[in-house]
Amino acid sequence: MRILISGDIHGRIGFLDSLSLKIGADAVFQIGDLGLYRDYDSLDVTAKRHFLSDPSQAEIFDYVSKKKQFPVPLFFVRGNHDDFSLLSSLESSPLPNFYLLDSGVHQILDLRVGALGGIYYWGHDSEKRKLLKYTQSDEVAPIVVGKKVDILLSHDAPFCKVFEGMHRHGSPYVSRLIANLDPSLVFYGHYNAVVPPYLIGTTQVYPMTSLPQWAENLGLLHQKEALFGILESRENVLTFSYLN
Repeated sequence: MRILISGDIHGRIGFLDSLSLKIGADAVFQIGDLGLYRDYDSLDVTAKRHFLSDPSQAEIFDYVSKKKQFPVPLFFVRGNHDDFSLLSSLESSPLPNFYLLDSGVHQILDLRVGALGGIYYWGHDSEKRKLLKYTQSDEVAPIVVGKKVDILLSHDAPFCKVFEGMHRHGSPYVSRLIANLDPSLVFYGHYNAVVPPYLIGTTQVYPMTSLPQWAENLGLLHQKEALFGILESRENVLTFSYLN
């Protein structure tokens, strides 16, 4: 089994389409900020600002309108830059090969996959906290009582010593899931901070976004801030490596 892991691609899905075919991926796991929007008018304020300098974010529109079809199953969690009304409609109006992973535990191919969407809200506004770009506490509680998973896909990072001194970085929810579900591997996005892979206990944690210059210096394949890698499962052993 060969799975392509993708960072925050913000609508630049043509690159992901080609890459999945090039490496012979059985599926793609994407960790949020897929950039799933219908059209320019549905972009949020931040996405519109970036769109002006990078129109390739519009590639996603052809897949949403079904002019194009993604070549393999693409499983993704919600980020903080997606059309949440579109996400909520996917169950009744599915897009070919696009599968939103609700926060929970899923069986995908031969893997138990934990999923957690959104980012942690550090503020105190009770109404703002309810926005779907933020992880809701009631979506976390049922996952905590679950059994061990093979991997955890999260848009936000775990809140741990790696981010000490950084203001409002990482999610206590993600840390809680790592402690309770004991995943072998964790993949997250959202941040452009330069953070190499690290361990939390026996769990290997892989950031899937970085500063582009850092990726280039290390010879890593990237599309803007998004990094890419291959997850393989052979005889119940999981291995992961970044693409370069």
